[in-house]
Amino acid sequence: MCLDALKGLLAVLVAQRLTSGPATPVAAGLASVIGHIYPVWLGFRGGKGVATAAGVFAVLAPTALAVASAVFVAGVWTTRYISAGSVAGATALAVTAAASGAEPAVVVGSIVAALIIVHRHRANLARLLSGTERRVGQRLF
Repeated sequence: MCLDALKGLLAVLVAQRLTSGPATPVAAGLASVIGHIYPVWLGFRGGKGVATAAGVFAVLAPTALAVASAVFVAGVWTTRYISAGSVAGATALAVTAAASGAEPAVVVGSIVAALIIVHRHRANLARLLSGTERRVGQRLF
């Protein structure tokens, strides 16, 4: 998880060194999230992008990430579903970035990241609705 976050963080930091505007770092961050979710070398089957997005927005919108992280923890704590916390945190990231007056490119990037993360969790959301999603600490069998 830490390496996934580092991947997103480094993509943004490198892009910031190459340009002065916010659009290129946002694009680099989103590219790292998409590359994590759909890696070519794994047949386009990767992770959900949450930790990578956290690394991206740790640089681009640290206040929004702090709120999103608190929402994630509260969501997992109360429901014991990682997927519910992830979706709630991604949504909170976009809302907080917009409400906190972040750069327009960062707000758009956070909305795109949230939409990608929610889309990636659609199977989890279906299992949540059907009552078959595994909770944290629940045995496999």
